[in-house]
Amino acid sequence: MDRSEFWRIVDSSVSPDMHETVTRIEEKLESLSGDEITSFHDRLSEVLFDLDRRDLNEAGYSFSGAYEADGQGDDDFLFARCAVVVSGSKVYQEVLKDPSAFATAWDWCGQDVLNVIEEAYEEVTGDVWEHDSPVDYETGSNTAAW
Repeated sequence: MDRSEFWRIVDSSVSPDMHETVTRIEEKLESLSGDEITSFHDRLSEVLFDLDRRDLNEAGYSFSGAYEADGQGDDDFLFARCAVVVSGSKVYQEVLKDPSAFATAWDWCGQDVLNVIEEAYEEVTGDVWEHDSPVDYETGSNTAAW
């Protein structure tokens, strides 16, 4: 799966409700093969890696909804980056170009996209998810941007 197909799936799933968006992504993933789901995960890892930058982390951000966090932890930064991606390609491109666009309240439900990929894979294949992407998306992995 190339990035354009990845963004087609995400963009066609975007809803005003982040939880609904993630649910739609999962439904679309469940119509794919196990290899395609794995490839979707790899593209997600790449775009999360691209957002793993000091300037974004320092731009300041917060969360909306029930999740209480100060926006300072490594997981918080990852969850906010997930919300950017799940918000669609236009939001993603805007944040890449202008770090101040990251300084907003992100819906913490965006991080659920990490779980639904595994769930969809297991549903489709009947196998346990054991894939490690060649690109690490954890906070601080993009050392050139820190």
